[in-house]
Amino acid sequence: MVVDGHFEFVGSDERRASQAIKEAAKASKARVSISFGSSDGKATTAHVEAGPLPSSTDTPSAGVFLAIADNSDESQVSGGENAGRKLQHVAVLRKLTRIGAVDTSAQFSRDINLDLKPKNHGNLRIVVIVQEADAGRVWGAGFARLSN
Repeated sequence: MVVDGHFEFVGSDERRASQAIKEAAKASKARVSISFGSSDGKATTAHVEAGPLPSSTDTPSAGVFLAIADNSDESQVSGGENAGRKLQHVAVLRKLTRIGAVDTSAQFSRDINLDLKPKNHGNLRIVVIVQEADAGRVWGAGFARLSN
């Protein structure tokens, strides 16, 4: 399990997971917000704002990433140890794109055209992550669900 791109441990260690989450919650974060504008059924406009990075960090900059994920999905397994089973999945990543960068003095603000094809928009979530390139430390995150 990885928490905040910083703490790494075996996911079944409940005590360590709780401790890592508490520590991550204490750290200053970059603000992230997502709102939706116009939609024509095939594309939606999202307004994304992120950053700046907390002044307490020595990180020079961080990337801003936009992810499109299905809230849920299922798959029928045809081979291997799960052959014949139907598996349920949560937050299935469909697309991940770097859309910009922030530092301690500059924030990011942009309208993004989301090409959603014929997807069930009610089953989609948009996630924005502010993350260091080198160490993978997560400095901010936010998500919003699309509605039909």
